Amino acid sequence: MTDDDLKTIPGWDTLTAAGEVHPASPETLARAQHAVQRATAGRRRRPMLPVLSTAAVVVVVAVIGTFVVKPFGDEPPVAGDPPVAGDQPTPAVSRPTASAPRYLDDGAASSCAYRYSPQQLKKQPFAFDGTVVSIARPGTAYPNYLRQSYSVVTFKVREWFKPAGGTPTQVLLQGSIPPSPDNDYVDGFPYTVGSRLLITGAVLDNISSSLVNEIAWNCRFSRFYDEASAREWREAFGK
Repeated sequence: MTDDDLKTIPGWDTLTAAGEVHPASPETLARAQHAVQRATAGRRRRPMLPVLSTAAVVVVVAVIGTFVVKPFGDEPPVAGDPPVAGDQPTPAVSRPTASAPRYLDDGAASSCAYRYSPQQLKKQPFAFDGTVVSIARPGTAYPNYLRQSYSVVTFKVREWFKPAGGTPTQVLLQGSIPPSPDNDYVDGFPYTVGSRLLITGAVLDNISSSLVNEIAWNCRFSRFYDEASAREWREAFGK
């Protein structure tokens, strides 16, 4: 039986279309031909078409037992061939992440009336970007709680997000001065002269107007400067 004989088998085209069919060996073809001859012996008076159909079953069984059908695209790659999409795993893409803001009250115990949000920030009476010029202890005219826990901090303002009626450059800000017998600071906040800070807060109405009465809010409001926070503050105040 030749390859041309195989093509006459019903469904052979479908079988070959499903994948690559390797040619049968001469021994396999000989066995298949012998099976056909035995199936057709003594039946030569019958029409040939049914005989071929019966023989086709035998041939298909014999051929499928030895042929290898492989789906298209499973050939091993040849050296020098360009890589095919999907052959190699897609490398993970690392995305840069913005660093978290550094808050002034990191590590300090604070009791917060409000949680920080751009909406809450917008309600504050003042906010600015400034560099610390000097840090001093509050004088005796200040209430004791301010003398114990706050510093009078002078700023060189770089940008106002929201002025508080004027242009204050001094605010009351927690910590930063080491404890002393007459000033028991409970929080040693890490800002120093030269620190660039984003400051927002409220205006105290229970102390003399001759004193510094702008007090910075912590609770994740006031913080060290970073570009992302500055941009968020500008947007909050419509700048």
